[in-house]
Amino acid sequence: MRITHSKSSRDAKNYYAFSDYYDSGPSQLKGAWFGRGATMLGLEGDVEKELFDRLIDNLLPFEDKRLTQRNRPDRRVGTDITLSAPKSVSLLWGVTQDQEILQAVQDAAHETYACLEQDVQTRVNQKRGTMTLAKTGNLVGASWLHTTARPVDGHPDPQLHVHGFVLNATNTGNRWTAADLSAVVRDSGYYEAIFQSRLAGKIASIGYPVERSERDFEIAGVTRQTIEKFSRRTSLIEKLAEEKGVTDSAAKGSLGAQTRDKKSTNLVPEGQLPAFWRQRLTDEEAATLKAIAAKDYVPQKQKEAAGKAVDFATDHCFELKSVVRERELLREAIRHGIGQTSVADIHQQVANRDWIKEGEGENTLLSTRKVLAEEQALLAFARSGRGQVSALALGHAIEREWFSDEQKTAVTGLLESNDRLQILRGVAGSGKTSLMSEAIDAMKKNGNHVTVLAPTAKAAHGVLREQEGFDAETLAYFLKNEQKQNDAKHGVIWVDEAGLIGTQDLAELTRVASQIDARIILSGDSQQHQPVARGLPLRLLESDAGIKPHQVSTIRRQRGEYRHAVTSLSRGDVDAGLDQLEKLGFIKEIDDDQQRNEQLARDYADSIQVKKSCLVVAPTHAERESVTEAIRSELRSRGKITGKEQSIVTLRSKRLTEAQRGDATSYSPGDVVEFVTKGKGGYKPGDRLTIESVADGRVLAGTPDGMASVPIESPKSFDVYRPHNSNFAEGDLLRITKNRRPDRNSSAKRLNNGTVLTLKGFTGSGDLKLSNGQTVPAEWGHFDHGTTVTSYASQGQTFDRVLVAQSSLSFPASSPEQAYVSVSRGREQVTIYTDDRVALRQAVKQSHQAMNASDLIPNSVQEEIAANGRLKEAIERARTQAQRFAAKQIERIREWVSAHQPQHAR
Repeated sequence: MRITHSKSSRDAKNYYAFSDYYDSGPSQLKGAWFGRGATMLGLEGDVEKELFDRLIDNLLPFEDKRLTQRNRPDRRVGTDITLSAPKSVSLLWGVTQDQEILQAVQDAAHETYACLEQDVQTRVNQKRGTMTLAKTGNLVGASWLHTTARPVDGHPDPQLHVHGFVLNATNTGNRWTAADLSAVVRDSGYYEAIFQSRLAGKIASIGYPVERSERDFEIAGVTRQTIEKFSRRTSLIEKLAEEKGVTDSAAKGSLGAQTRDKKSTNLVPEGQLPAFWRQRLTDEEAATLKAIAAKDYVPQKQKEAAGKAVDFATDHCFELKSVVRERELLREAIRHGIGQTSVADIHQQVANRDWIKEGEGENTLLSTRKVLAEEQALLAFARSGRGQVSALALGHAIEREWFSDEQKTAVTGLLESNDRLQILRGVAGSGKTSLMSEAIDAMKKNGNHVTVLAPTAKAAHGVLREQEGFDAETLAYFLKNEQKQNDAKHGVIWVDEAGLIGTQDLAELTRVASQIDARIILSGDSQQHQPVARGLPLRLLESDAGIKPHQVSTIRRQRGEYRHAVTSLSRGDVDAGLDQLEKLGFIKEIDDDQQRNEQLARDYADSIQVKKSCLVVAPTHAERESVTEAIRSELRSRGKITGKEQSIVTLRSKRLTEAQRGDATSYSPGDVVEFVTKGKGGYKPGDRLTIESVADGRVLAGTPDGMASVPIESPKSFDVYRPHNSNFAEGDLLRITKNRRPDRNSSAKRLNNGTVLTLKGFTGSGDLKLSNGQTVPAEWGHFDHGTTVTSYASQGQTFDRVLVAQSSLSFPASSPEQAYVSVSRGREQVTIYTDDRVALRQAVKQSHQAMNASDLIPNSVQEEIAANGRLKEAIERARTQAQRFAAKQIERIREWVSAHQPQHAR
């Protein structure tokens, strides 16, 4: 589903006068009116150009009066909402010319337009200029069915798609006013899923077999090779994206305009296109399509298909979030059930389940009892531990005399608290690590064992261990290692960067801490980036557990006005922060993409030339890759990157959830499966399989012994990657993208995910020689260019200067948290490079703050749950004490019997 707003009356009139991309006197297939608003205006049936043009000019169709009152020259004329059929459906129509397929596409599109009409709103001016949105539930639309894609080399491929042009007008009940489609845009993925599901049902009902694909569905039996043969426009865009290093789907869409042939370059007359398409088929492909066209397929709706689809959506959505919008879950369930169940059945399944729920209609939020139970267990640990333990080090004299009063107070508070769980909250650059060293030294001197953990290998091994001297491990390693847990018995578990830990892991840590009688200290900043996994447990503990954090809020990393800017951002005051950065000249607006990236590249090269450490941050991978190429080009021109470029296949994670890894449609030929634990079928950690084909719910890979099935029923045992060709040369910075442990017999140190090293050259066999003295096999593949990192990956790092690439390409990923983290990495200076400083400000102010399941529970209910939890805790403590007492008494009796009775009596 593609949504494009239009401000050009001329373009709207000219474009929608034609039904297809032909140059040979197209037959103007008439469009069709749709929408309740169209009915109100007396518009039904075929679209007449004169009436459509009047609406474009903001006139009533049958009267010489304005439609809406506002008639500014720059007003939005309307919005094009395009729905496209899968390529195999278009190809089947192209070679069979079956009109029932056209009707199915058009009907599915109109049903979807009718569905999304419920989300149409308008802006209402309240008192004192306050604008609110009010739902109208009606639109005025005209649709046209197109049958081909734009020509490539003068020859179009079949591509069925419906353009639904929605006029910028809606009726409030007493007048026509501008329509607001923001809710439709927000839920475009949901409506796309509805369209594909309904179209699949209609195609199956007329006798063609369908099967679900990764994105939607295809005609069963049509191979991926055939589909790609008739997807030349897509191939062109993908090739251009590969050359430009663009991976973002929205950015790829904008590349389409750069690869277009003009509409008038079709060299094949309209009537000859079906024969032309048939000629491009191989004999095998033609035979397959002929068999499919026989319509001997009888669709069978699977029992429980709707339930399984909702199960999948639940597992998938709640792996990454504690709270999801109902439509987000519906979208995933509908997509998963395409070709097997209906939209109505999915809705019914979701309605019948027991959710934690808040809101109504399109604003309904959902969570699960399981997620809520995790949060309550976490809260119970914190609440039950208040005032229950002895101080760690009373009367400690601070050894670091240069500490501020704020820092001294925080250290003393940590050491003298009687709470089992404590929080140290510190803004970025406030000296939390120095404070941590002081506190841990005092704890150890007082006889306390301290276990130091962090959420990532780079934080644990690269920063805490190598730079700060702590014997740190990752939280994940600790949670699965019983020996490490036994070592932490009766001690203190200190978790750094705790704001990046999800609820499930933190709840598991509290469970372990209960078993081994350990206390927990969480150090972090809930205002920085959120966890990748579900939940905001640090914020939950701060708000609901009654734990008062020990706080350090004075920034020491920056100085002067730069410090004031970071302080404002740390408090969520984006406007003040950006105003201060503007005054300092730290924001550069350069409209041209190439010029902007080249300027950033020169500034980066200048910084390292004067031996200033410099970090380049980009909120999205698409912008990161674009900037990286500009920097590499500049460094090569200065002789910092030398020698011949070597093309190496790197592995990029597909970032599949566990639910997706268990679904065959998530895989494509060429994907690489790498095992992280022992896998079903005898696979060991590090073993790899390359996907050859996907069919009938099975994922097949080639092995030395022939084809083998990937054990997708055990998705926890492996990760999935997509190969990517990248060029490297001597002098390049390399970022390690996966932990690498050396062989047992090797003296080399482990490589940590996120570590950046310089490429010193290549061995004769093409392996990579790194600046730390190690050599890494090229076929390992878990590395990327390290010049530029995402904002998330930059958290926890400090450099002299920071350059932030944040153009329109990255605005969707911008937020107050992202701006705070990116800007606060520098000691001396930060520079933000953008193409639109006004739009940048608006983008950065859009917070994407996640929620906890507990946020959906009223306070009265939360208190009841907490009371029940406290009662359960008290009962459990009493049971444990009774068991310990009984065990001691039994042991005493045994000792007495052993001492006083002869052997035969015992």
